[in-house]
Parts: sequence; structure tokens; C-alpha cells
Amino acid sequence: MPDTSFEIVNLENITEDKLLKALDNNRKKAHALKQKLKELQKTPKKIKSSTFHSSAIEETIPKEENIFENEIDFYLNNLNSVTLNTSEEDIMHLLPPRRKGNYQEIVLRLKLECNKTLRELREITEEEKDLKLEDLDSIQNRVKLERKKLTVLNQLLLLQPIEKEETPIKNHFVFVPTSGGNIRVLDEIDNVPTEFYPSFTALFQSIQDGTFKGVKRFTSNVKIAGISEVRDVANKTRVVFDRIGPDTYAIITAFTKNVMQSHGYNEQLERKIGNYRKWLPRIKENLKNPEFLKEQELYEQELWNKLNSSEKGQTGGLRCKKK
Repeated sequence: MPDTSFEIVNLENITEDKLLKALDNNRKKAHALKQKLKELQKTPKKIKSSTFHSSAIEETIPKEENIFENEIDFYLNNLNSVTLNTSEEDIMHLLPPRRKGNYQEIVLRLKLECNKTLRELREITEEEKDLKLEDLDSIQNRVKLERKKLTVLNQLLLLQPIEKEETPIKNHFVFVPTSGGNIRVLDEIDNVPTEFYPSFTALFQSIQDGTFKGVKRFTSNVKIAGISEVRDVANKTRVVFDRIGPDTYAIITAFTKNVMQSHGYNEQLERKIGNYRKWLPRIKENLKNPEFLKEQELYEQELWNKLNSSEKGQTGGLRCKKK
């Protein structure tokens, strides 16, 4: 049975080195628990019932730890898209804003991952004496890239968290149509009970301001891998999205999990994401088309109007005809 005791640290009375070490130890424990859970889920039912159920392991992983690891996976994936030509400003846009509650912990953990990569690259060059010239060039470029990331992360660590930023992030939305050309999310919101509107408003706002509430990236199912969702666990609401530019996000679908589960959650999600991937080349072609971008702004305004209305059917008139 893996050790389940996660280390709790006080950010006000700890050095950066000790904090990085604590974060790394907690990461390893969380990973070990998740691996144990996967093993138990593959075990035949008779064996599982005679020992202990996989949910017992899952419950030993603190919910906050799960959420934090999902956030790290999301931001680390953002960082992995960085190249040597990416500007520092664009790199910062891929990282959590200072108003996010655990901003410093996320930045420190990302710094830990960069340092680990640098250590691994150093070990390769020291242990492998017969590396080809192209391999050495590749490693040197990777080292430069990791150091570039570290420069930005260190700059962010010098800044204190704040409740409100002077120039807040405002990401842009692109709305994915259905196969028939309707804007899926707008149709879905029409079919959601109004009591869920505040929850959906908070989720959409978190994508727009870069805080990404309860973010999770899909990894286990190849048909939806790489796509992300923000979640309100209490209200079981979800908004599925994908980053298609430094500050641009494709809005794929929005739903309450209870509804999706009653209609085949995995199948519906696979179908909607598959539809998005068919539209993606055309969407990317239009990202610099002023008419297309203006249309997306109108869709966004219609979304906010719907979510701010107390009764359905009060916000018509903005929908543009899909070309």
C-alpha cells in the first residue's frame, strides 16, 4: 500500500528549495496512488471484492491533491508547446494569472519540472559519451528552451499574488458549430435549467480570465486526448474547450454531467470532440479573418445574454446565420 501522507507546507516559513522538494515528494506519492488505483481497476471483480475496492485507494488521495495535479498537467502541457521563438509575453500568457489562488504553488511546481528536465539532460550528456552531433545540438536546444521557461517562471515568482490585476487576461472564444452549422454551446445552454446558469457563467469566465476553474485535460481515451474541460464539481457542470492560439480557445460543448451520463457520457463526448476536429482546420484558417472574428464576438455576446437572463427565450436576435 503506497504511503498516503501528503506533506503540508507553510509558504511563509519555507525556502524555495525545501518547497520544491516537498512538491516533488507529494507528486511522487500522488502518482504512486494513481498507479495503484489503475492496477485495482484492472483486477477481476472477485479478487477486488475479496481484498479492498479501488475506491478506497481513490479516497486516500485528497481531492485538493487531485485538482492540483490536474492543474499542473494542464499548465505543463501549455509549457510543452513553447519553442525558442516563443516570446516571453506569450509564455506568460500560458501560465496562471496572479489572481489565481494557488498561483505561486503552480509556478513553483512548474519550475520543479523544468529543473528535473535539465537534470535529466545533463545526465544524458555525462553518461552517453558517443552522442552524435545532431543529438548534442538537440539536447543543447532543449537546455536553452528549459532555461528560457525558467527565466519566465522566476520572473513570476518575484511577483506577489493579487486579487485584481491592472491589465487582466481576456482570452478570446471561438464557438464550434455542429455538423449542421448551428453553434452547439448556444443550443445546449437553451436546454439547461436556469438554476445552472451561474455555475456555467463562472466556468466560461474562468476560461476567459485564465484561471480555469477545476481544469482537467483528457488523457486516457485516445479519441478525446489533449482536449480540456473546466468543472464545477458541486453543480456537476462542465465546459469542454481546446486552446488553438496563445489567447484563443475553441468552445466545444457545455453540459451537466448528470444529463450526459444518462445519454452515454463517453460516446457523446467522443462524437462532439470528433466533430470539433473536423471543423478545426477551417476554424484555424479563419483566425485572422475580421468577419469571422466579429461573428465570434456576437456569439459570445449572445452566450453572456443567455446566461444573464432569468428566463429562457428573452435573449434572441443576436444569432448569426452560419456561412
